[in-house]
Amino acid sequence: MIWPCRALKINHSENTIPFHFTYACFRLFGLSQYRVNITLVPQNCRMSYLVTIPRYPQVDFDISKFYNKSIRLPSTSWSPLVVVDTNSDEAVWISFYRPSYMFHVEMTISIFQRLENRLKELLTTSILGSESAFKWTDVHAGDYTIFVYVDGPHCDLDCGNRDAKTCQNCPHTMLNFTLVEDKFTKPYSFWNFLANIGKLLAIVLLVLLIISVCVITGVLVYYRIIRPKRLARRPPRNIELISRPSVLILYTDDCSEHSKVVMEVANVLKLHANSIVSIDQIDLIDPNVKPSLWLMNQISEAQYILLFFSEATKLVMSGEQQLVQRRPFPDLFSTAIRVKINEIAATQPILSNGLSTDQPPLDRFMVTRLAYSPPQVIPEFFSLLKCPHFVLPNEIGALLGHLHGIRAEDGNIEHQADLTELTTAIEHYRKFVAENPNWLEGRLTQKGEEEQEFVSKIAERLPLNPDRGEISLEDQIAQAEAYGLLPPDVEEDDEGHGTDAQRTKKYELVGTLDDISTSSSGS
Repeated sequence: MIWPCRALKINHSENTIPFHFTYACFRLFGLSQYRVNITLVPQNCRMSYLVTIPRYPQVDFDISKFYNKSIRLPSTSWSPLVVVDTNSDEAVWISFYRPSYMFHVEMTISIFQRLENRLKELLTTSILGSESAFKWTDVHAGDYTIFVYVDGPHCDLDCGNRDAKTCQNCPHTMLNFTLVEDKFTKPYSFWNFLANIGKLLAIVLLVLLIISVCVITGVLVYYRIIRPKRLARRPPRNIELISRPSVLILYTDDCSEHSKVVMEVANVLKLHANSIVSIDQIDLIDPNVKPSLWLMNQISEAQYILLFFSEATKLVMSGEQQLVQRRPFPDLFSTAIRVKINEIAATQPILSNGLSTDQPPLDRFMVTRLAYSPPQVIPEFFSLLKCPHFVLPNEIGALLGHLHGIRAEDGNIEHQADLTELTTAIEHYRKFVAENPNWLEGRLTQKGEEEQEFVSKIAERLPLNPDRGEISLEDQIAQAEAYGLLPPDVEEDDEGHGTDAQRTKKYELVGTLDDISTSSSGS
């Protein structure tokens, strides 16, 4: 059915406020919704309202009796006419109209949002009998359903799965409408704007995080999987070891097993790195070589110094304890370390005002520990030192490459060195440590105790004041004949009182002290 439009022209002389514009020819049918649009020209102002009424028996008590004269309905079997006004920018107005004899009745408004095939309850509020409208603020655009009814004790708006005998629906007026734009107050609009910005930023950050994770994952996959496979396809490059680097190996003599491991490392460097290796186990076997002089010469002449740190290193470097000497030459590690620390601190500053400085790497020094020693055996000074660090035998290839100036991108250099003897020596050390868990305590002693013990043993074996008697002339002649020597001179022996008197007179100074002083002053 199409309803005709109604138009009315108002002259300026007839303007009154308020102006009531009424037509009595519009008939409303129950459970139907009507949109009433009012347009003003030339102002181009438009207002729109949604109107609905309930079923006819619920409009008025007299109409109820007209349709059903045999029963008497209670006064609550009624629901109002409802008008929804969406013209305001900040709210939705819900108005209702009731008969004069129902003004004292409290009304209930329930608002639901339509989400696909279900209704989501947003709010339920009560309106006093003296009020006829409700202002609903801060409404988002969407589809909504409004129920206006009298909430009585004998009925419910929604009976759910209950049957009609146990539950009775309250008479109500229902209106569906769609809000095409938000209706926000200024404070809510401001906070909603901030919330939207926050959501947008969260989405952007989440997208950036996902992209970052994807990029990092891709980089890791490339460097951990793809790149090693590509490098593995390349044939190894043969490098001829032309140079012969000189290497000085310094270590602490923790035990014989540990020293054997260090010696095997020296053998590997000799055989497979074409190196000239200086180590005390070989160079100090010659008793004519002075250990201190040998150490200073090697420190100044060696191209590389390989420092081995082990379990006893920190204890020896502290100066409070020392290793019991079990070899004919002393342990030179502590002395060498002090010399190199002083040299490094004087020429290559490591820290400046507590911050690292960009000093060139000290390639000459190589800080090394064996695989059976924990990282804590390396003192903090050498841990921060900008020089190559190696763990042997795991990084023996990198060590061989460093001695010949070869740098691999991944730090791994293939080699053909035979490490059988080195591996065997390491296993012997681990077996020794497992069988002797307190082995280090027996190797250490307080500084000075060993020297005192050594001096006391010498004093016991060699008395400082031996008691020697004088040998008679007959015994001297007999010994001279037995060993084929010239017999003693009897006349010289008689002039002096024994051999000592003759020796004293034979080497007497010529001249006096006054002659020496006079000659020196004259010159």
